[in-house]
Parts: sequence; C-alpha cells; structure tokens
Amino acid sequence: NDTTSLDLTDSNLIKRGFVHYDAMCVTCHGASGVPPGEIGQGLNPAPPALIEAADKLEPSEIFWVVKHGLKFSGMPSFGKTHTDGDLWAIVAFVQHLPHLGLYDYMNLRTTLRPASDSSSSEYPAHTH
Repeated sequence: NDTTSLDLTDSNLIKRGFVHYDAMCVTCHGASGVPPGEIGQGLNPAPPALIEAADKLEPSEIFWVVKHGLKFSGMPSFGKTHTDGDLWAIVAFVQHLPHLGLYDYMNLRTTLRPASDSSSSEYPAHTH
C-alpha cells in the first residue's frame, strides 16, 4: 500500500479509476450532476456523496475502505475482485472527483465507454 511512487494526479491513472468508478461506484455515490441510482438512494445508512467527502479523506483512507469495505453498510470489499493497482486508480479518481463538473464526467463516460456497446451493463447509463 505504499503510495510514495504513485502519482495520484496522473491523468492515465485517473482515467483508469474512472472506468471502475463509473462501473461500480456512481450508482451509490453519484458524481457531479449524476445522482445516485435507486440502489444508492435506498441504502441505509446512505452512502456519502464523494464529490463532497473526497477532499476530507486521505488517499490511504479511501484505499482501505475500497479494499476492505465497511461492515453493516452497503459498501462492499473490492479487494477480493480487484488488484491494488486498480484500487489505487479508484483512489486517484475519487480524489479528482470534486474537481469535475457534469460535462467533464459525461465526457469521460463518452470517451472511455466501449464504443461497441453503449448500453453495456459494465458502464450503465444512469438517468435517474
């Protein structure tokens, strides 16, 4: 978990993190102009809006939560299904999230979504 060699502001790392965030996290945590989906709205306790909370968290805290999840909440553990490199990419994106506007988020979604299947369940369209 040593981040000394990682540049969490690297645009490629942020883009890699976006792909994971858009596939797994936005439905509960939302993004700029993208409200949480039905699952996120129904969770109790409610998941934090990371666009507001990310600036208050250390990268190591975000990494730990994403890797281990939180008991008695809806936050799953992604450490069993993702490499530490993927998890750090998610951290990089979450730290960048408060600086993105709706246009920026949707531009990333359009740019990074697989062109062959715009309705892919891996990259859900969140219209709620």
